[in-house]
Amino acid sequence: MKPISDFHEDAITLSGKGKHTDSLAVLPLRYKYLDDDPVMVSCWRVTWRDMLRMIFTRKLWLVVMGERWPPLFIETDKKFTGIDEWNAMEGKA
Repeated sequence: MKPISDFHEDAITLSGKGKHTDSLAVLPLRYKYLDDDPVMVSCWRVTWRDMLRMIFTRKLWLVVMGERWPPLFIETDKKFTGIDEWNAMEGKA
């Protein structure tokens, strides 16, 4: 999987710091399902090989670098990311 750098016009880039981390485009917004807590949304492109592997194993591995486990979730449906609501508030829908 590779991060998509141009998934939203207002995304910002977080710089990677180290040989195992690349820069990552994220869209900072407030998430209505979590009492308007701030979140960072990123978008990833899945290869055919990744998709086949997920179909047959029904598994997706998540690795978070560091000593703390931040609150996070993985979603395949854009409507749960909060991007559409944010676009509507900004008049970009």
